[in-house]
Amino acid sequence: ICDWTGERKELGDYVARVYKFTNASEYKLNKLMKQFNEEIEDEEWLYSHNKHGGYSTPVPVLIQQDYKILERARQHYYKDAK
Repeated sequence: ICDWTGERKELGDYVARVYKFTNASEYKLNKLMKQFNEEIEDEEWLYSHNKHGGYSTPVPVLIQQDYKILERARQHYYKDAK
């Protein structure tokens, strides 16, 4: 977990990174998420905004994940859910 500085970092050996983006609007997070998902094939970007309540993060965040690892986790989850 780190603060958003305006630039994304390489994941390196990490599976994921959460960028705290305090005071970011949902619109801004969504725009960045879409941009990064179009530009970077081997990563998946998501966001969470505290205005959604429920299980949302307490502050706005961008989430950077390794696409292959995330896809394997999803396949495993859905296989076990059947």
